[in-house]
Amino acid sequence: MESVIELSGLSVRFGKRQILKDLRVSLSGRTLGLLGPNGAGKSTLIQTLLGFCPPAGGSASILGHDIRRHLRRIRAEVGYMPENDAFVADMTAVTFVRMMGEPSGLPASE
Repeated sequence: MESVIELSGLSVRFGKRQILKDLRVSLSGRTLGLLGPNGAGKSTLIQTLLGFCPPAGGSASILGHDIRRHLRRIRAEVGYMPENDAFVADMTAVTFVRMMGEPSGLPASE
């Protein structure tokens, strides 16, 4: 089975603070989950894989697409739901879905 997520020395820093250090793994399967205590780096890893946090080193791919070169394609194929409530006061459900779809290339008119 082809790898869904491939990490090769992936590292992430916020300023001087090392958040993820030299992650190396190949994950495959239909459903993947990240488990660990608060502060372990689960959300940072997901945000890095989707281009919201820049990697400081190493490489990663999702579904065979490099996260540095094929971000638009990755976002078109992968869904992301933040851990915390995403409620925005006075925002309708349609407006929220439109806003969440735009980063993956979904036209606002759709």
